[in-house]
Order: sequence, then structure tokens, then C-alpha cells
Amino acid sequence: MNHYRIKYWLYKQDQWIISGLVILLTAVTNVALIDISNNDQWASSIEFRAWVAIIIGLITLLFAFMRQKHNDMSVFFQLFEKYNQRYDELNDYMNTILATTNDTELIEQNPRIEPFGLVGRKCSRELAPRLHNESGVKNVLDDYLNLCAEEYLAYSNGYIPPQIMEYWYNGMKVFFKNDDIRQYFREELKSDSYYQFKTFALEKFDEIGQN
Repeated sequence: MNHYRIKYWLYKQDQWIISGLVILLTAVTNVALIDISNNDQWASSIEFRAWVAIIIGLITLLFAFMRQKHNDMSVFFQLFEKYNQRYDELNDYMNTILATTNDTELIEQNPRIEPFGLVGRKCSRELAPRLHNESGVKNVLDDYLNLCAEEYLAYSNGYIPPQIMEYWYNGMKVFFKNDDIRQYFREELKSDSYYQFKTFALEKFDEIGQN
């Protein structure tokens, strides 16, 4: 992923890069004009064609850089808005699941019920339709895991800056640290439905498990 870090670092330095290319283009153009003015046969000279090629190359490089940054940023903002909206829709559900599975007193009082089966007892009325039973809880967890996988896939393809992915992972880690949630995700990741995220997540699970 280092090439993506370099790409977004270059985007951060865009003003310097564009200014540098403009200055270089101006300097090359001035040198070319001086050189051509000293050549009576400038229109047919090899030097003239070489200067034209260099100038066109610099102009192409400048506009290619600006266009690529614009395209990448447009895709990023679309994905960022989309993923944030989906996270907002899941956030209350995930926090309720987390709070319930962290409630050791409630779990000890109900030893015959799986922790996910207790979430419906602790959720609000607004969340009850999706969290009233264990199956609904797992559906929410599946939605969140799919969101994480899509975010990582977008990052892997260079559409998400590394700093944003680190920020998102810090949010994921809050849930990954929970033993019940992590174990459920680990089982789900045994399928081949999670792209490159599977390797990333399992490595993070192992790191969390060792701490």
C-alpha cells in the first residue's frame, strides 16, 4: 500500500508540484525561444522539434496530474459520504450489541442464553425490531462486517487515503476488541466473501488477541 501513501502525499503537495511544473514550463519555454531565435532554420531544426516535444510533455504532465487528483477526490468524497451514512445507520445497533455483550452481570444472570440473545432485552424500542432475537443481531453484525470489507476494498484500490483508513480502523477496533463480536466475525470470515479484508482482519484479530 506504500504507493497509495505516496500518491496521497503528492496530492497534499499539489500546490508546490503545480507551481514547480509551471515554473519549469516557463523556464523551458524561455530557453527554447532564445535557442530558436539564434537559429535561422529553426522551423525545420531538430532542436525546435525537441523543444516543442518537451513543452507539450510538461503541459500534458501538469494537466494529467490535476485531472487524476480531481477524479480520485471525486470518487473519495462519494465513497466517504456513502460509508459514513451506512455507519450512522448501524452505529446505535452496534453500540447496543457491544454494551450487552460487555455486560458480565447480565450474562451471568442468564447462563443458558447466548450473549447475542440478550441484546433484545437491553435495546431501546427504536432498535427492537432488528435486535429482538439472535438472528437479527447477527444480521446487523453481517451488515457491519460487509461495510468494513467494502471500506478496506476501496482503500486497497487507492480510493481512500491511508489516514482515513487508519481512522476507520480505530472505529472498527472498538468492536473487534469484544470477544463475542470478534469470534463471530472470525467465523464469518472463513467464507470467501470478504475480498482482501479477510487477511487484514484476521491479522488484526490475532494482534488484539495477544494484547
